[in-house]
Formats: sequence, C-alpha cells, structure tokens
Amino acid sequence: MRAVIALALACAACGGVLDEDEASSNPLLDQVTPPTCAEPTTGGDGHHRAGEDCLGCHRQGGDGTPFTIAGTLYTDTGGTAPAAGIAIHVLDAAGADVAMVTASNGNFWAIDPIAAPAVAFSARCPDVIPMQAALTADDASCNRGGCHTAGFRAHP
Repeated sequence: MRAVIALALACAACGGVLDEDEASSNPLLDQVTPPTCAEPTTGGDGHHRAGEDCLGCHRQGGDGTPFTIAGTLYTDTGGTAPAAGIAIHVLDAAGADVAMVTASNGNFWAIDPIAAPAVAFSARCPDVIPMQAALTADDASCNRGGCHTAGFRAHP
C-alpha cells in the first residue's frame, strides 16, 4: 500500500485534505537524496502542548525559546498516539540537513536556520517517507490551523 503523506513538518500547500492518489506536489523530491533510515531512539519528553501551534509561543519575541521549525508527529492521521523516537529531516535549499528526533509526546523542534524551499522526511527503518509538499518560509509551524491539525496529523 502506498504510504500516505508522511509528515507535516511544515505545511506548504496544506489545505487539510488528504489525497493519497495525487502525484507528488513537491518537485524538489526529484532533486534531493533522501536521508538514510534510522532505528527508533529516545528523543526526550517534549515538555508540553503536543499538537498545538508550537510557534505561537516559540517564535522571535514569543514566550518560549525561538524555534525555526516545530510540530508533532503521530502514529496516524487521526492523532490517536504520539510517534516517539522517529528521526525527522528537513533538507533545505542551502544543502543543510536539519535533523530532529520526536520526543515521547511526538513533539519535534529545531533552532537551526532553514533556507526555503525545503523537503521534509520521516526516517524510521526500513522506511524513509517524504512530505509530499515543499516547505516554504511560512511553513515552520506544522500544527498551525490549516495544516496538520485534528484529522490531518503528521505521521510516518
């Protein structure tokens, strides 16, 4: 069975509609070498507020440490359980690989700069699954309204 949209690290072209039959809307997928898969590992506890808009607080001038990208990974689109210990990679336009590991509550975040456009992947052996849409400069908060929210959660 074809894998569904893997990850919402940031949510370019997110309309909250899951359409597994559509061809990839991310031409960058043909231009990058996917990361290698990784065995599940420990990513900490994730602290709080899984599934909420992380950059609502974690932005420049916000209440929390500023993140460049953040979200929550679940085991399915319904968000029934967090996906812990999964490697997340964002390969950006400058050639950087921003790597993260999901915490026990599914949260992931980075403070590293990310140059748009970018490509996001979840990498849990034996699978490396790309997000089907390219990430733009406005796509750093994966859980924001209109992207990976209730019923359309990011998952490996």
